[in-house]
Amino acid sequence: MGEDGAYGLHHQALLQHQLLSPITEPGYDWQEMDIRSRLGRAYVATGRIGEARGQFQAVVAVHRARADRTATATATATAGITRATGRGDGR
Repeated sequence: MGEDGAYGLHHQALLQHQLLSPITEPGYDWQEMDIRSRLGRAYVATGRIGEARGQFQAVVAVHRARADRTATATATATAGITRATGRGDGR
């Protein structure tokens, strides 16, 4: 398989990934980061550094968004516990 074929497979994987639901698929973000990392490495291997950089930046963006969602969910849950128990210590 030539390099164009490999790129095509990675892009097809990204298209298939977009059909999944991030709500019902717990590994959604990790899958996207894996696909984009592999595509980025394929680009590096063939000297397509700008395209590789774009994929690696997308990996970082997905990771940051996931971390932000996790922090928001934790804060929301903590606030709910505090309201429900009437305690400010979250217990």
